[in-house]
Amino acid sequence: MLLVMNIEVKETPFRWVILALYSFSLACNAMMWISVSPILSVVSKVINKKTYNVADIWVEMCSLVYMIVYIPIVFPCNYILDVYGLRVGVPPT
Repeated sequence: MLLVMNIEVKETPFRWVILALYSFSLACNAMMWISVSPILSVVSKVINKKTYNVADIWVEMCSLVYMIVYIPIVFPCNYILDVYGLRVGVPPT
């Protein structure tokens, strides 16, 4: 038993399942971001070939936008998971 704020909390083995699911979701999220990097040169050539005249740096910024948006979004999402639980934080699709 664990004592948190004068409340007795029972630790169960199921917490490891929750940790594994959460880690898996973070890994999948990171894979989406990492998988963009190797194809940036190909995407850049295709975009410039179709006469959009977009600089290579703007194509690379698409990958960076993910990380910029991720930072402010991850904290409220973690708060929701912590306060309301997995059923509210990760709704079924």
